[in-house]
Amino acid sequence: NAMKPDIEKQTYNIMKELCAFLNHKGGTLYLGVNDEGGGAGLEEDMKHPMFRDSRDKYDTYVRNQIVKHLGQEASHCIDAAFDDDAKGRDVYVITVLPCEHPVKLAGKYFQRHGSSSRQVDKDYAWKSSAPSNWCRVLSSCSLLIRCTVMSVLQVL
Repeated sequence: NAMKPDIEKQTYNIMKELCAFLNHKGGTLYLGVNDEGGGAGLEEDMKHPMFRDSRDKYDTYVRNQIVKHLGQEASHCIDAAFDDDAKGRDVYVITVLPCEHPVKLAGKYFQRHGSSSRQVDKDYAWKSSAPSNWCRVLSSCSLLIRCTVMSVLQVL
């Protein structure tokens, strides 16, 4: 690919998808996978001077951007790691659980609908995400998401 990656645009688009997952039922975002589901890899992105072919630098960048753009609390609903089973390709997997409150990106709320994300207002985002305020354990990532005090009391 002769085109250089536009890091800011790519970062915004990734954060938009994560925001949409947070405001709905959660989901998984695969970076470095083509539309057919094959591992195309992040090789071009990894060549960027910011990353210098370092998975650690890429991972740190993504995690820092999540906190910066979506907030610390929302970051607790997100787990990310490189897929070591991607047959020699760099594929980054971001697993998202629904957040207990609406999350915004640059003052806008997004929500996942089918295979796309769209902008919604705060009231719609809240009504759609409110029923999912219970504690969840994502066993595939061994990620325990902290519960709200009310959720804990309801379990007891």
